[in-house]
Amino acid sequence: MKLLDYTICGYLVVPVVIYLFLDFFYRLNSASIYEYLERRFNYPTRVLASGIFIAARLAWMATIVAACSVALKVLAGLDPTVCIMATAGFTTAYTLVGGRKAIIWTDVIQFFLFTLGLVAALVVIGQQDALSSLQKIIVSDKNLRRWDFSFDPTTRLTFWMSITAGLVAGLANMTDQVSMQRYLSAKSLREARKASTGSTSSTWPDGGSGSSIPSSRSATRRSTGRARA
Repeated sequence: MKLLDYTICGYLVVPVVIYLFLDFFYRLNSASIYEYLERRFNYPTRVLASGIFIAARLAWMATIVAACSVALKVLAGLDPTVCIMATAGFTTAYTLVGGRKAIIWTDVIQFFLFTLGLVAALVVIGQQDALSSLQKIIVSDKNLRRWDFSFDPTTRLTFWMSITAGLVAGLANMTDQVSMQRYLSAKSLREARKASTGSTSSTWPDGGSGSSIPSSRSATRRSTGRARA
């Protein structure tokens, strides 16, 4: 419940993203949002921003691949080094061969996998532990406490932190290159707006990673149209 305000505030930035950032970048007709930095300032500014983004994404992908290798080691007893090399090699190969369309459909598969995993986890937890016992644990840990208006900086989750962090994180996640390149690949601005709205409502299973059926469908249409052209 403490994270509910954080999530809601993240969704409140959708109109800002659609009518401010998305409209602006779509009319630029550019492949990268960092092209604007070059037009507005200069080429070194674009390189700096792109370099920071690439470094952050490399660290993000390295963390994901490492986490997958640990899971495969526990489940299948595979060597983590082999898992990392195989995962990185396979994803690089299908991205190079399939391009944007392969990435989009991978997002669709990922969405269903996360959704099914979430449902399965809830079923297993419900079978092993009674709802009454789970409720007692939640209440005893004060996880149902909704608002904490404290200004104590050492408190992890407060109402003010949820609002601030939710707005900033939501805006950052929906306007970075990973998200915007999906919306900008839609066949029209209207489709891009629908994709942005739909992705927000359909990414709850994976924490808003940007994978969504609406945005994937719209982007696939434009990608296919470009290929035919």
